Amino acid sequence: NGSDFTATNVKFQNNKANAVDYGGGVLYSSAATGTMKNVEFTGNSADVGGVTDLRSESQLTISSCIVNGNSATQFGGAFYAYDVQWIYVP
Repeated sequence: NGSDFTATNVKFQNNKANAVDYGGGVLYSSAATGTMKNVEFTGNSADVGGVTDLRSESQLTISSCIVNGNSATQFGGAFYAYDVQWIYVP
């Protein structure tokens, strides 16, 4: 982790993280900067953060995205954030 990431004009559907106590059906990030634009997240799941599990000073910008039907068994049905710098949703 710690790498920057970008997702644009894509669809993430029915992904599952199998890690216990961690997650991000689509993304687990620690100390990284990311952008998600025009992305659809549908039916993703994890123990923590059905779509993303963001930790340790991560930064995320989300714009024009669709988030529907994602789930987590512990925390953050769609987005889980712990000790992050910011999540920006314009």
